[in-house]
Amino acid sequence: MIFAFIMPVILGGFVNYWLPLCIGCPDMLFPRLNNLSFWLYFVACLFVMLCVVIEEGIGVGWTLYPTLICVDFHSSCACDFVLFAVHLLGISSIVNSLNICGTLFVCRCRFYYFLFVSLFFWGVLITSFLLILCLPVLAGGITMILFDRNVNTSFYDVLGGGDLLLFQHLFWFFGHPEVYVIILPVFGLCSLFIEFVGSRAVFSCLAMIYSMFSICVLGFFVWAHHMFTVGLDVDSRVYFGVITLVIGVPTCIKLFNWLYSIWSFDMLFLFDIYFVYMFIFMFLLGGITGLLLANVGLDIILHDTYFVVAHFHYVLSLGAVVAVFGGFFHFLLFWCVCEFYFFCLFVFLLLLFVGSNMVFFPLHYCGLYAFPRRISDYPLCYIYITFITLYGLLFLCFSIFICCCLFFNFCFVDCVFLFCVLCFVCLFLFFGFFDFVPYCCLFYGLLIDFLHLIVDLVCVFLFFLFFYFFCLHFDVVFV
Repeated sequence: MIFAFIMPVILGGFVNYWLPLCIGCPDMLFPRLNNLSFWLYFVACLFVMLCVVIEEGIGVGWTLYPTLICVDFHSSCACDFVLFAVHLLGISSIVNSLNICGTLFVCRCRFYYFLFVSLFFWGVLITSFLLILCLPVLAGGITMILFDRNVNTSFYDVLGGGDLLLFQHLFWFFGHPEVYVIILPVFGLCSLFIEFVGSRAVFSCLAMIYSMFSICVLGFFVWAHHMFTVGLDVDSRVYFGVITLVIGVPTCIKLFNWLYSIWSFDMLFLFDIYFVYMFIFMFLLGGITGLLLANVGLDIILHDTYFVVAHFHYVLSLGAVVAVFGGFFHFLLFWCVCEFYFFCLFVFLLLLFVGSNMVFFPLHYCGLYAFPRRISDYPLCYIYITFITLYGLLFLCFSIFICCCLFFNFCFVDCVFLFCVLCFVCLFLFFGFFDFVPYCCLFYGLLIDFLHLIVDLVCVFLFFLFFYFFCLHFDVVFV
């Protein structure tokens, strides 16, 4: 999500197109670096896909902890491929970040000061600095894993005098600033939407800039709140817990400024503001659960439960993805002159909001009941929560179909029937009536074939009707 979706879409897509136009230059400072960044990203994604089919694949978790990825536990060369892919993705992000920083500092028009720059580009600039500073730390940690696997060193091997916790410190020193790497451009996108819809700057732009800088600086001092259960001393726990609470202050400044801007401005009735509403709700809910996890005692109890999963999905997966969708629809009207169906857009927004909350909100209850994450099976007392999550996933799938209908309105009826039949099938699957599944699939196939047959007949009839009136109008005579 970090390297393969958020960074390429925001920094590689939106910024590369919009930044030169806003600061008055024809292109980015180093266009060939853009090309290099894209091809490194493409090759790295190819390596990640190859890892799945090489030998037994990769089963090491997204954190790449040495207890799972060292050669004693996972000797497949698929792990070397994924480590190399992370290196390439990091190089791609660093190259792109250097290009963005150089463009903002060098290619601005005369008398175009930084205070005139949109908050979106402030967020992108701070994000680029964060990437340049924290990615080399991850690269060093991964390089030591590669040496442990292939050169017989013992950086993380306890028997050879290594330290297992060293990689956790290195990874989370990169990982927590990376959280703000994801969210800071999203903050800028929300400010951009409010500026666009309200036709004026966000309330107290200077406070917004200072709050982003504060988040950037404090983000480097809170990495160990991911490691409260590894045996940290009491003073370290207190320090990291307090800094985690302090980092919520500049975040609240941004939320209050957005809410005051929405309340005090005369807003245009545009779809952009609904993405802002949804993002503020998701991010506020995720931020409140994050403040709960900043309490050391609660964090030790809730560590590695679904409460933590719900927290970071509300902040990152839901908040960032909602803003990226909003940015895509916002910029699409400028990139290509097209018109899509706003009814389908509002249905998409409703389904995305309802489906996301149906999937992730019940996870808070699972976490408070101390249900651990990464467990494939569950007791029967969680079955109704699983049922809600299942239908939330269906809503999210249906929202993707509706997103396709924004440009092709004739698909809407098919998508509605597909969603109804899927709900029907899943309802019977949930209660164990497996005999009904083939009949439901057959019913859907016959229904779609019948609808397509009707549509074809109507199109043929309209064609002949149009041809007949055309002949009458132009007095065409066939011999």
